Amino acid sequence: MVYSILFFNNQTPHPGFYTLVPVLGVALIIGFSSPDDLVGKILGSKPFVWVGLISYSAYLWHFPIFAFSRMGTAPDNGDKVGWIVLTFFLSIISFFVIERPFRRREVVSLKIFLMIIFLATTAIGSVMVYFTSKGLDGLWGRYPEVARELVGGLGGGEWSKLLHPSGKMGVHHHEDSNYRTPGCWDRWPGDACRYGDEKLVFLGDSYLAVYQRAFLDVLGEMGFVSLVYSACAFLEDQFWFGNTTECPYINKERVRVIEKFTDSKIFIFSANDQSFNIGRRSEVRGESGDGSDPTVDAAVIWKSYFERINWLVSQGHKVVLIRTVPQPLPEHDGPAWLGANRHYLEKMNFPNLFNKTKPSALKATDDGLYPTFDPASVLVVDPADALCDLEKDRCWDVKQNYGPLYNAYRHVSYLGARLMAELVKERLVEVGWIAE
Repeated sequence: MVYSILFFNNQTPHPGFYTLVPVLGVALIIGFSSPDDLVGKILGSKPFVWVGLISYSAYLWHFPIFAFSRMGTAPDNGDKVGWIVLTFFLSIISFFVIERPFRRREVVSLKIFLMIIFLATTAIGSVMVYFTSKGLDGLWGRYPEVARELVGGLGGGEWSKLLHPSGKMGVHHHEDSNYRTPGCWDRWPGDACRYGDEKLVFLGDSYLAVYQRAFLDVLGEMGFVSLVYSACAFLEDQFWFGNTTECPYINKERVRVIEKFTDSKIFIFSANDQSFNIGRRSEVRGESGDGSDPTVDAAVIWKSYFERINWLVSQGHKVVLIRTVPQPLPEHDGPAWLGANRHYLEKMNFPNLFNKTKPSALKATDDGLYPTFDPASVLVVDPADALCDLEKDRCWDVKQNYGPLYNAYRHVSYLGARLMAELVKERLVEVGWIAE
């Protein structure tokens, strides 16, 4: 049991074989401890017995307390201690006010108990009937299918939605081989998702991964290889960002995979360029970094980013370079906005909601950052052309009669990605890289 507490983490496969370790520990204690040995005396002490008495109430209370409290900003250890204290406080109250009286027949008889169950069931049933009718806003069943699909699509980041076509699980990266994922993101590049004829290659971080599902829907006749990995832009194999110290490993393996391609590919290429301001350099090229690695000037990161594009071209490939995504309002969040404005779902009659980004200014900034590439090999696409009203020089957070274009900071939703996929397909046809 102690081993499980110290060494198990959120990447330990569970349920599974490893689950037997703490279960076996509990079974051994139950089977062999006695009031005469140390473990038995500890577990039989008043504090432990008291925790046992309120354990069921604690079990019930901690779920809503921890689940709802995690919504919003990330909690610190002080927050978690407060939740634990609140759990025990409420558990003590419910033990004395609910559990204990209900266990005493002279206080709550079987007849009264059954009456309470009947009334509670009737009340819950009545509320369900009311909500599924036209009362209040109704439940999801009253909304059209397209609205339910929209809401479901905004649940969780779009970058994680595409799954391996045959359900094959993939390793995270070779230092963490116990973790498996069915998704087409954060996979070891040598174990990448591959669709169809593999003509397209997605290469970038989560800001590129958000496009994959929509591109598959719009360009379904063209298969692709997914080389996306969160917080790992395609750079030289020594740079990393945030907490993703394995980026040097990932980029080194990406190069190996790309060098094995025997035909010319079209690379869909992008990254969260704002992260370039917080890059670090691993001391050893191609090896995982750590917190002691020095920071790197953003200009160095940009130079490496552009050199990687030129390297892809030198390998005989073409590149679709997606530049900077417009900045949505900080307070705007697609799912939260829908939750507060459910009345738009019934008729899908969304209003235009604009953020503060001006597409003309965004393009001018990118023009100053990005060099001029050979248009025969590099197709430059501005997200503003799909996510903004160019005539009004304003960008949407929510597009009229369409829906929210973002669902997590600057990560676009499926709706935003769909607009981008249609724009990229149009540009690919224009330059003759694909047939209409």
